[in-house]
Formats: sequence, structure tokens, C-alpha cells
Amino acid sequence: MAGPGDHHPHHTHAVADFRRRFWVSLVLTAPVLVLAPVIQRWIGLEARLAFPGDRFVEFAFASVVFVYGGWPFLRGLGDELASRRPGMMTLISLATSVAYGYSTIVVFGLPGEVFFWELATLIDIMLLGHWIEMRSVRQASGALTELAKLLPDTAERLRGLYRFRQNRFSARFDAEDDGEIEQRSQDYQRLRRELLDAERQAVVELRRQ
Repeated sequence: MAGPGDHHPHHTHAVADFRRRFWVSLVLTAPVLVLAPVIQRWIGLEARLAFPGDRFVEFAFASVVFVYGGWPFLRGLGDELASRRPGMMTLISLATSVAYGYSTIVVFGLPGEVFFWELATLIDIMLLGHWIEMRSVRQASGALTELAKLLPDTAERLRGLYRFRQNRFSARFDAEDDGEIEQRSQDYQRLRRELLDAERQAVVELRRQ
């Protein structure tokens, strides 16, 4: 039977994946920002930074950010639509996909402005946010596991002629139990269930993302 600690490798892999995608996307966003016509106008260097084919170069860098950096959100979009529970992943994927699709059409001939730098920075921010969130979930999950370890494997209580033995996952009584012993058993089991349920919920949230 898998224990709570068995999920830690999954947590660690997910955190590392978002961290890697964030840093790679952040580096690739730099040329997208430099080549963005709007930003060039803002800093007054449009004439110096523009060159023939610059839109296709910007398109190439933005495409990598969209596919590589945005993949967790696109995958989450599929999961949310399959479960008929649209959420944050659907919102992020919709925004970046519309921006990318429209900008791609503009690059290949449709009059208008491209939105490559907006979608790239949005993906960077979302990756950073999910990285921080998942790292916090992993730390909280680890704390819950350590707290669960503090529960003793066996607890014994003597009361008159009654002897009560409580195991972590099962309970038995060496004599007939009274109401107080039964209540303590229920309290013990409830605490254990709450700790395990909290960790399972954290794992479920990570897998949805």
C-alpha cells in the first residue's frame, strides 16, 4: 500500500519541470521583447533594431515559448475539458492560443499588430506562479508527512481492568471497551484520516495541473 511519502518524487519532478520551463522561456522571451515593434517604439530604437525578416525571427522565438513554455497549460486545458471542469488552465491556454494564432496570421500577411511579447511574458509569469505554488505544496505535503510520523505506532491505555491497544491503521481491544475508550479511538482515527486526506488532496491538485 503506497504511503504519503511515495508521492514526493512526483512533487519534486513537477517542481523541477516548471522551474526548467520558466528559465528556458524567460531566456527565449528576451529576443521577443527586443524585436517587438511596440517595445522598439517605446524605447525609441525602432529604426536601429528593425531589420528585414525581423518578424519571422520574433515568430520563431515566440513559437518555442508558446509550445515549450505553454505546454503544461495546453495539457491542462485538455484535462479540464475532458472532465468538463474548465479552470485556470483553460483560461491561460485560451488567452495564449488566441494571441499566438492571430499574431501568426499577421506575420504571414494579415494587416495588424502582433502580440508575441504579450503571450511570452504571460507564459513566463504563469510558469513562475505555478512553480512557486507547487514548491509550496510540496513543502506543505512534506510537513504533513512528518506530522503523521509523530503519531505512535501503538498506544496503550490502562483503565481499571480494561486495556486498550491502538494501532495506526487498525484497532483492537483486549477487553470490552467503554464509551471513553471508543471515543479516543475515533478521535485517533479521525486525526489520521485528516492528515492523509490533506496529502491526497494536495497530490490531486498537482496532477490536475
